[in-house]
Amino acid sequence: MATLSLAVTQADNMKPDGNILGRSVVVTSYQLAPLPVWQGDRPVTLETIRNPAALIEITELVDRLLDAIDGELTSRSRVVDGLLDLRLAADGLPDVVAQVDDCLATLPGNTTVTNLWWMETLADLRTTASN
Repeated sequence: MATLSLAVTQADNMKPDGNILGRSVVVTSYQLAPLPVWQGDRPVTLETIRNPAALIEITELVDRLLDAIDGELTSRSRVVDGLLDLRLAADGLPDVVAQVDDCLATLPGNTTVTNLWWMETLADLRTTASN
């Protein structure tokens, strides 16, 4: 069982539908129950939901990095900057952080990286973040 503090602002009068306006109510305990949601063959519960803000940020960052790809090669420093940005955005997603660290450790090229490698890496990171 988890404890949750929740402040709810409501109005001064009670409306016919039961809404109360203008008052503050504090819920000091709440039992978390599994959500009736499935992702593939796994049930998704409150305990298994990952950081949705990080997932959205990573997805948007991957899209921006993919849009910036032009030609056949990208400078190695630009790829490193992109990977470090993704690592920062992956706060709360340890699988993504580990994969970014692996990419940084095995980054090909001395001065440039092929865009094929960079695009495949970005696609793999997006897949890891969403799983």
